[in-house]
Amino acid sequence: FSNNLLALFKEACSGRGGIQQSLPTQTAAPMALLLCTLLVYGLSIPIAKACGHRLRMKRDRLFNVFMSIIFTFFNAVSALSLKLFKCTSNPNDTQSLIADLSIICYTSAEWKS
Repeated sequence: FSNNLLALFKEACSGRGGIQQSLPTQTAAPMALLLCTLLVYGLSIPIAKACGHRLRMKRDRLFNVFMSIIFTFFNAVSALSLKLFKCTSNPNDTQSLIADLSIICYTSAEWKS
């Protein structure tokens, strides 16, 4: 739950039940955070010109904030990167991908692609 905030919503109900559909959304989260950080910095420039130069954000401090947030969510980012390699045993002596049990590890076309 703490590694994936999208787990609060049922992905199968939105037609995004498989790992092929959910993984791009999850990997785009740090890029969305970067865009928000750049947007805040970009908005601080005209605000500083209008209200005084003391309100302009410093790049190094904003970079520090961004990297601190990334460091905070490091466990989630590393868990997401290893999600494609975690398999679990089945009763029929095969292994399935934990993230999507319809994918058979090591033998299916989805696993090899």
